[in-house]
Amino acid sequence: MSSFGYRTLTVALFTLICCPGSDEKVFEVHVRPKKLAVEPKGSLEVNCSTTCNQPEVGGLETSLDKILLDEQAQWKHYLVSNISHDTVLQCHFTCSGKQESMNSNVSVYQPPRQVILTLQPTLVAVGKSFTIECRVPTVEPLDSLTLFLFRGNETLHYETFGKAAPAPQEATATFNSTADREDGHRNFSCLAVLDLMSRGGNIFHKHSAPKMLEIY
Repeated sequence: MSSFGYRTLTVALFTLICCPGSDEKVFEVHVRPKKLAVEPKGSLEVNCSTTCNQPEVGGLETSLDKILLDEQAQWKHYLVSNISHDTVLQCHFTCSGKQESMNSNVSVYQPPRQVILTLQPTLVAVGKSFTIECRVPTVEPLDSLTLFLFRGNETLHYETFGKAAPAPQEATATFNSTADREDGHRNFSCLAVLDLMSRGGNIFHKHSAPKMLEIY
């Protein structure tokens, strides 16, 4: 084999081994935000972009109401509105006949606006049992909620909740305790915490009004 032929074969082998599919167009699709929490009937702005210099087509797939606010060759900016349920938004672009996409996860939430604490009974003899109940009438998602029951600054009990149907639910936490003489001088209260950080949202806190027992 001539030196020219040997060099040609070496280059061809190097291309196959080191650079497979080098003639294929490689590009990426990005979406911002990747996840977000919104209140019912809320709206959000979504940006779809690509590293492809001249995409043939691109857009945002959703069953919700959307408006194209602005666009350039490599990005499109949308307003998505009337969000009433958890959903997935899909950004997509096609470059040289190949389509790539990326999703954005949207969660609907309702923060705890009312936290109701009940002591039963309110008049208790020392050494007798009583029940502390905390109720949040309308909140979602339940699996992001924690209820804390306090006696003064002491945490008596906390309760988390499993995943429920994607709709506003009532959450309740109860704790049975035994009354002592000092309980007549302590405030009992409840704190509801809705943590949406993992869903792209914030943390919401809501306290109940404090209540006291009558001890005899």
